[in-house]
Amino acid sequence: MYILGYDKDIESSSQVLEAYNRLISEDINVKLVESPQEFLKLFKKYISNDLDSGLKIDENNEEIEVISGFVRGNLSSSKIMPEVKNLIKKTFDAKFYRASILKNPFMDKYFILAPVGIDEFSFEYKKRIDDKIEFIDYLVNYLKKDTLKYSSNNNNEDSKITIGLLSGGRLSDLGRDPHIDNTICECKEIVNLFNERKNLEKELKKNLENVDVIHDGILIEEYLKKGFDVIIAPDGISGNLIFRSLALVCGLEGCGALLVSKKPINFIDTSRSGNYLRYYNAVKYLNNQK
Repeated sequence: MYILGYDKDIESSSQVLEAYNRLISEDINVKLVESPQEFLKLFKKYISNDLDSGLKIDENNEEIEVISGFVRGNLSSSKIMPEVKNLIKKTFDAKFYRASILKNPFMDKYFILAPVGIDEFSFEYKKRIDDKIEFIDYLVNYLKKDTLKYSSNNNNEDSKITIGLLSGGRLSDLGRDPHIDNTICECKEIVNLFNERKNLEKELKKNLENVDVIHDGILIEEYLKKGFDVIIAPDGISGNLIFRSLALVCGLEGCGALLVSKKPINFIDTSRSGNYLRYYNAVKYLNNQK
């Protein structure tokens, strides 16, 4: 069962209901939760239990339902997300990163874009590298927790994860400007660090053996044409601008933002102003990760 937040008193409530009805018609078990307090109560119990098996709850003393994931729906972000942040910090002693799930415009599959929060990765060079390495670890753990399924029609059998790092220019632009040079050098350093860890740390080798981290400069279009699974922007500002350009200006189909943390969490943060397709896609994405 999936929990979908539902505020019946705002305009987007009809969009949440449309998504809910479509999901139910496809035999996907979804429960609408109208209260932020109830939503958070269930989420707290969920992350305090075995996340792999979900949270079992007794509905009307009749049967046991298993909660497999959460979608914020159109519930208020200010009432939900700060407490979600605190619960994750308290439970896992870790922060989370938000990663936007968008449909690749060149092929029938999703890709993940991060960071999308303007201040989510540090603006300090060394700390930002640490953030990106940590994000990659967290995201790989999530995507490999079961069978990796990216394709929206579930026909993708390839288990390799390809991660593209964006910098401020083409590789041949090195030397044009100190700031551009820093972004290129940062990506090169991340690739080197990742490959060193992949080859030297035995406990990581198995988990990372089918993961490729690649840097090809600023060429986001090439990453998408090649079907990369993950694209990491230089920083939160550029990532947010990419997201807004693709999703809000060009109308690229998406699912919302996945929460990526130390342990895999089936939680997608959606906007109160989203249309039914984003709420529908969010639940479908979580369901495809089973």
